[in-house]
Amino acid sequence: MNGSRGTSLSFHSLTDWLPTDPPRVAPSLMTAQEAVVYLRLDEGGRDMADALKSLEYLVQTGRVRPCRVGRNNRFARAELQRFVLDQTERYGQEKSRT
Repeated sequence: MNGSRGTSLSFHSLTDWLPTDPPRVAPSLMTAQEAVVYLRLDEGGRDMADALKSLEYLVQTGRVRPCRVGRNNRFARAELQRFVLDQTERYGQEKSRT
């Protein structure tokens, strides 16, 4: 096993947790409700319906790409991680302009 692959595998083997009570392991493919919790869109007193609308907006604007399974959208954990990284980079760029 080469060094870069080993590093990649160890990075991806880290367990992500959903911020629930009690915490649950974040599945590799999530429902919309699980994605909302993973992204913490339901925090700050927002109800689930409002948070789901926010997730739908992110999908409609192409910022989060769902995976279609049957008649339902599912959200890959890797896609949600990509979105968070994009948001982090965007915030850093906006911060450096001010």
